[in-house]
Amino acid sequence: MKLNFYLGFLQFCFVLSQNTWSTIYALLPGLNGTDSWFMNNLHGGPISNCNGQDLFGGHGVFGATTFLSLNLQLPPHYSVRISLTLWKIDSWDAEIFQLIYDDNVYRNSFCGSGGKSYKELSVPLIFTIESHFSQSLVLIMTSNLNEDPYNESWGFRDFIIEILQCPEGCLFCQDYISDCKLWNNIASYWQNSINSEGWLIDNNQQLISSVCAGIQIAGGTNILQQGQSIKKLIQNVPKHFKIQIVLKLWVMGITQSQNFYLKIDEQVQIIVINALSVLNIECVYSQLVNIKNIVINADHSSPEIKLEMYTENNQSQSTYWGVKSFDLYVAQCSIGCEDCNGGLETQCSNCLKKWGFLDGICIPAPPLEYTNIRIYQSQGLKTNFINQFQLYIQQLDQTFTEIGQKKLIIDKRITFCSFLISVKCQEKIKIESFFRNCNQCDDAQIPFSNYCLNESNTVNFSVILADTVQSEKELIINISQTKVEILQVIIQNDIETEVRILKIEL
Repeated sequence: MKLNFYLGFLQFCFVLSQNTWSTIYALLPGLNGTDSWFMNNLHGGPISNCNGQDLFGGHGVFGATTFLSLNLQLPPHYSVRISLTLWKIDSWDAEIFQLIYDDNVYRNSFCGSGGKSYKELSVPLIFTIESHFSQSLVLIMTSNLNEDPYNESWGFRDFIIEILQCPEGCLFCQDYISDCKLWNNIASYWQNSINSEGWLIDNNQQLISSVCAGIQIAGGTNILQQGQSIKKLIQNVPKHFKIQIVLKLWVMGITQSQNFYLKIDEQVQIIVINALSVLNIECVYSQLVNIKNIVINADHSSPEIKLEMYTENNQSQSTYWGVKSFDLYVAQCSIGCEDCNGGLETQCSNCLKKWGFLDGICIPAPPLEYTNIRIYQSQGLKTNFINQFQLYIQQLDQTFTEIGQKKLIIDKRITFCSFLISVKCQEKIKIESFFRNCNQCDDAQIPFSNYCLNESNTVNFSVILADTVQSEKELIINISQTKVEILQVIIQNDIETEVRILKIEL
């Protein structure tokens, strides 16, 4: 009985962990949406009808030298599924149809039967890219047909693209169950518009774009040759412990495998680009085109990221390369954390300024609280301060007497701050003072009233303030003829806020 219960529970958990396919593009009966495609060397159409079925392309439309391309922008996801029905029409003579879908290539050769019937053939196709993280999905279709399009042609219908989406709130994920909300996209290049984005070719020339298969890419033919590099320095990176780079590389003209290098600071990643394509595509001029989705995960914590990309120079003929989309994600430390080895609050090793550890977790540091106050008068004491107030901080061995505002930082290693505020007496003058109590107390401040006995006296306020959460403290000291006050800058509701921790006023 217990075994059946546990098995049922596990099955329930498994179902909860599964995601469902979401359609993000469809070209169905009626064939609305063909405007999204780039079409080259059509012979008519673009819609035809074969045996009562509408086709995108088809008889007399898609034939010799025709190629199509589609570049879709996708929401955050981790898998892609493509389905369509391909139609081979009329007298193919073992010619090849080729479909490039990112770094995958489908190709098949078809034959007609001769005579009066060439056997139009419909071929259902389904392709799944199990791991796909790029914001961009590229498809390129072509064939090597070489006769009149009324003699041999091709088309398709029932075209659907589906994705497995990331959990809500995630910008990047690798599955549906892992924690992905820690990833933040800090740089995204060459998605819709193409410009240099600050990237330089060989350190001296701005990166420009070209068009390949009707799609604009950064670099490309006659711009980025094999062996050339592009570089960029990204600064002011948020606190993080890992980075993830997702890019779509285009390589034109290769007939054998080639290495691509991605350098992150001093770490070099080597990716092998295989020559899978067998049919030429119009890419400034007719040449083989190969696409590679690249995903790099690396440990990184520096506030700067130096990036460099280049290919090896190993091809006998002229080859080129470019990039269509590039995304840089960082796995950020938890809120308030300066250094960490993971995204959990408990994996922080050092808190940000004005934050401190409480039970192993960084929290906004509360203001200083008094632990001891002693008020006393000194009669006949000779003083050397020229204004009404003198403030001395023992731990810093600093004295403040000048009218105006001073800012100072107290190291987080100092948990107790001893202040001595001396006030020149004026006969029958009342001195009001307020000292900050604690967050949990009913009264935020404790008030005192004192009177000078005569002009020769000095009233002294000896105060010890404690840091309840060890943190760096930023203090503002304001001194005027009638008042001295100390403010502390803290984080409150994600905003820097000034809180008064003591005030003494005549």
